[in-house]
Amino acid sequence: MTDNRRTGGKPVTINDVARLAGVSKKTVSRVINNSPLLRAETREKVQKVIAESGFAPDPQARGLAFRRSFLVGMIYDNPS
Repeated sequence: MTDNRRTGGKPVTINDVARLAGVSKKTVSRVINNSPLLRAETREKVQKVIAESGFAPDPQARGLAFRRSFLVGMIYDNPS
């Protein structure tokens, strides 16, 4: 799977990565966020699954988790 899609056309999720790597969802999250609390071999195993599956974190999910939108708004008023 290199196109970030599972069988059935749905995107690969953090749960899929955790299942394929044989670790918890929290461990995958720690790998994504570069936590120092992991063993090197666990980190490498999860990174390999992420690379093979094409997983990319969902920006909307990250926004919910961090309680931030990571969006910038712009208001433009042109009176002419």
